[in-house]
Amino acid sequence: WSPANMLQFGRGYMLRYGNYIGNDGIVAGTLSPAGIGVKSVDNVTIDEGWNSVGAASYPCSADATHIVPEPPVGSNRAAPNLIGDVWEFDPHTGYATTAFLVPGRGYFIKVDASGIYTLQNITPPPPHGMAPQTNGAGKIAESLTGQLSNVLINDAEGSGQMLYFGQATTSVPESHFEMPGQFQSFDARFASNGGMMSYNHTSYTVNVLATSYPVTMKFSNVAGTVEVRDAKNAIVGTATGNGFVTI
Repeated sequence: WSPANMLQFGRGYMLRYGNYIGNDGIVAGTLSPAGIGVKSVDNVTIDEGWNSVGAASYPCSADATHIVPEPPVGSNRAAPNLIGDVWEFDPHTGYATTAFLVPGRGYFIKVDASGIYTLQNITPPPPHGMAPQTNGAGKIAESLTGQLSNVLINDAEGSGQMLYFGQATTSVPESHFEMPGQFQSFDARFASNGGMMSYNHTSYTVNVLATSYPVTMKFSNVAGTVEVRDAKNAIVGTATGNGFVTI
């Protein structure tokens, strides 16, 4: 992470606000040139690993039809490949994969080599048409969330992360759901692969980083009883169905 003095179109940025940013909780900006929509992104340099990127002026699907990485300018190397899904971030529920890129929001992608991030083939919606809504789960993740139990882990300040676990019918490896890096004082992720999903195990190790306690674990869609144990294997609490455990 590094501070930015200028905002580049097509790149994503992180902003931190206090408890109050307005009645509707919306941060707004203006287009430049004013009022002109841009249907593509074609000049954003990306490095191997995780990168923060932005959308164009119109919503589009977060798929290979629109996200078309290119090799570095002047290079004869192959274009980088996208690893896993596109991720977005919400301070209350943490990282989640997304099926859409929406103007004004930032996203995270992981690639296997350096290159250029491009968005292409974007069709503006009709003047009075309905724009796609943000989706908190990507195409693969969406097919799994209904099968899995979940736990929303929140600290005392409301920062949180949703994690999914349980028995799932899938050939997708857990590493597909590797989350972007930790950047704030709260973080929660599975130790097995650093992702928001872990499945087909008898137990699950979660690494929780928190400075504001108590930390609350809200379970949902649990069949039977879940035991929460600390690093010394002592039981912290149990939850059944839609139960809570407080640390």
